Amino acid sequence: MKSKKPARKKRDVVYVVVWVHRGVIDTVEAYSDEKTAQARAEIFRQDSNPECDDVGVVEVEIGVKSEDC
Repeated sequence: MKSKKPARKKRDVVYVVVWVHRGVIDTVEAYSDEKTAQARAEIFRQDSNPECDDVGVVEVEIGVKSEDC
């Protein structure tokens, strides 16, 4: 008789898009799926100057403390 493995809990994750415009955080948005977050980041990149602006997408697991804290 095979033993059942415990079901893996689905991770609660949000994808945070951060747009730094002219050295200042301009916009922070959260999305439930990575595809939408990446599409939104691409829109920000089109309006950005790569010499002084930056756009990033960060995956954040809800309820999990970062190792860096």
